[in-house]
Amino acid sequence: MLLRRSDANQSRQQLKEQLEQVKTTAASKLQVNVFENYSQFIQTSKEVTTLEVDMLELRNFLTEVNSTIKGLQTQGLNFDSK
Repeated sequence: MLLRRSDANQSRQQLKEQLEQVKTTAASKLQVNVFENYSQFIQTSKEVTTLEVDMLELRNFLTEVNSTIKGLQTQGLNFDSK
């Protein structure tokens, strides 16, 4: 029974060491990936910002068009959506 506990402790220790190695390897790979992809991340962030501005401009334009149509409708003009 003492031998089994010793084997179990040894197995746990080996597993712990393997997990530590996997953790270290994963951390290293993550760091490399972050550095390799940093410039792409910056470029993508700039593109997202540009798209946000474009979407805001489109929203304002559509709001203006909607207001114009409603104004024309109150003047007695109707538009068919066909």
